[in-house]
Amino acid sequence: MGPRSEAVAHVAALAGGADGPAAAIDDVLDHPAAVEQVREGLHEAAGVGGGDALPDEHIVEEVRVDADADRNVALRRYVVPDVVPHGRRCVVWHLGLVEVDSAVLAAPARQVAQRVLGGVTSIAPDSTGEFFFVGTDQSNIYLLQYHELVAELKTTGHSEHINDCVYPAGYSEVFATCAGSDIRVWHATTLSELLRLQVPNQECNCIAFLPSGSAIVSGWNDGKIRSFLPQSGGLEYVINEAHRLTGVGNSSGGVVPKNGVTAVCPSNDCKRLLSGGADGQVRVWATSKGVQVMVASMKEHKGPIYAISIKADDTECVSASADGSCITWSLTDQHPFVRINALFAANFFKSVLYHPDESQLLTCGTDRKITYWDVLNMNAIRIVDGSEEADVNALHINSDGRFFVSGSSCKKVVLWNYDEGSKYYEGIGHSGAVNRVRISPDEKRIISVGTEGGIYVWKVPPDFAKE
Repeated sequence: MGPRSEAVAHVAALAGGADGPAAAIDDVLDHPAAVEQVREGLHEAAGVGGGDALPDEHIVEEVRVDADADRNVALRRYVVPDVVPHGRRCVVWHLGLVEVDSAVLAAPARQVAQRVLGGVTSIAPDSTGEFFFVGTDQSNIYLLQYHELVAELKTTGHSEHINDCVYPAGYSEVFATCAGSDIRVWHATTLSELLRLQVPNQECNCIAFLPSGSAIVSGWNDGKIRSFLPQSGGLEYVINEAHRLTGVGNSSGGVVPKNGVTAVCPSNDCKRLLSGGADGQVRVWATSKGVQVMVASMKEHKGPIYAISIKADDTECVSASADGSCITWSLTDQHPFVRINALFAANFFKSVLYHPDESQLLTCGTDRKITYWDVLNMNAIRIVDGSEEADVNALHINSDGRFFVSGSSCKKVVLWNYDEGSKYYEGIGHSGAVNRVRISPDEKRIISVGTEGGIYVWKVPPDFAKE
């Protein structure tokens, strides 16, 4: 039997407890005459003499706690070296804590509580015994002091699958993500959360920065478009009933249906906003701070709209739908809001974008292919295997069209040479399907978000980075 086992046996014997060690400690505290005996028993087991034998430098702190209604018991904590094997320190509490094997015996002590956001799922102490980390089911990590349990929020994250991510035009220091009822703005270097926007009991499907950077527009599953101010987080305006609440089909190919507004794309002059919904409609809105008016509603798709991309001069846009079609639309006053051309494939299209020279389109979807299309005649120019295992969910191309990145349900982020149509780099780290990928405006980073709630920041390889 080791020293600490002898200590507990001695404590139990002095107290005369019959219900085990925990009851023994409680019994001791109820008998004033036994207090000093328990203290001596603990000291002897720790290899130290009587009550005054410990040097002063070993006393860490002294507090007073109520042992019962009639009297106080002094609670002292000592740090005694070489009590346990391998030279590790042992913390011994007077009338407080005695550890034997896996059993912990505790005397009544002062209760200190600290509330954190979310249920506590993990606790990790530091090596010095002064602090410990706490993780919650809402993806928050706190640093707490043992004394008084003062909590400091260290890291935050999304606890639900992330639907979208976006950079502001021409600015790489911040980016935004949306998941569940949250829109969050992050600092790209420190990865700290700068702003959080919440609409309780709703889900944000898509977000976009206005090219001027003056607002964050978002589409929600309740059929509304909401615009927020990017610095204060204030609500600028709401477009009610922008799209039908329940869609005409399933945009994810039979897994999770999307409702309400499923895609938003502001015009480059910031005067109009394009939106797509689960009802298969593409709508054009004239927006200002004071009034938002629907200019046109274009209805040809038979399934939810998954992505919208617009030309640099705002004369034309393209929409991708889960019905297996991509349609280009005229936005000019000469031929207002009519279909220019369309392409069809046996595919749930997940993403579509223009090449920077606007002569070609790039699409991906559930057929696991990445396809190049000619904008004029909508013929397929090149088809490459985007993934060998699962759907390709996201695409983004750099400013001069040299390379693009893709994200797929096989949990990989892939960097491609556009002209060659060849795969150069793979990023492996996600534990869930990759929903969105974005290249930063300075083309030094790539961010990807997934269904596991993770945000990954990748470095663009030197042979593709902008000089």
